[in-house]
Amino acid sequence: MEQHRTRVRHVWVRSGFGGPPQQGLVLAWRRIPREASPPTWQALVLQVDEKTGTVRTEWVFVIYLVPVPSNPPGYEKQ
Repeated sequence: MEQHRTRVRHVWVRSGFGGPPQQGLVLAWRRIPREASPPTWQALVLQVDEKTGTVRTEWVFVIYLVPVPSNPPGYEKQ
């Protein structure tokens, strides 16, 4: 498996069970080769459980991620 590092990115993580999306931070990406089909991607996502305050990281398939558009502080669009 290939693994790529990138800048941290804020995302919404959709539940596979129809629950509400949860906030997450993408820490890393990896490409997963598959037999007889194109490769797919997973992101290492850090999430905080809002009920317990527990922090967890897990690999999440890209189809469950929704990017949150944002600009760095002090950034002004020209």
